[in-house]
Amino acid sequence: MDKKLQDKLYKKYPKIFVQHKLPCTETAMCWGFECDDGWYNLIDMLCGLIQWDIDENGYPEITASQVKEKYGTLRFYTSGVYKKEKHYTFKAIIKKYLYNFLRNMMYKFCKERYQENEHYHTQKGMIRFAEYLSAFVCEKCGSNSNVTQTKDWIITLCDKCAKEYNDRNRT
Repeated sequence: MDKKLQDKLYKKYPKIFVQHKLPCTETAMCWGFECDDGWYNLIDMLCGLIQWDIDENGYPEITASQVKEKYGTLRFYTSGVYKKEKHYTFKAIIKKYLYNFLRNMMYKFCKERYQENEHYHTQKGMIRFAEYLSAFVCEKCGSNSNVTQTKDWIITLCDKCAKEYNDRNRT
């Protein structure tokens, strides 16, 4: 991705992309975004939704550890720690009691299917949906009309960008 677009995302979502300053021994985000400019709007929309959920709904703070293209679709890898928020209202206390009761019941009866440490299913769902949508958005220009995937190295491109790609690779 273009450095200007990368820096724009880093500046707009500093909490999500905090790892881009870390060395490559600790994160793959140090390499930047390993995809083309066409997915900028998709990544921007995804980060906006995640950041809104973190700020407004008290969802866990997650950080991007790698953003890249793989097999023609976006991959958005994250890491994060669930932080318990303090709630003092009566409604919040009852809600917490009910949630903990139901969680404990689910864990008691469905141990093999219930993952105790997964607290950010909504965020994961948003990420998976953005990854799915990337298969229908041209990685080069961002177009969503007549998008296909190349046959050799799998890249998601529109007809115009695919023609340019094929012409460039033939010579």
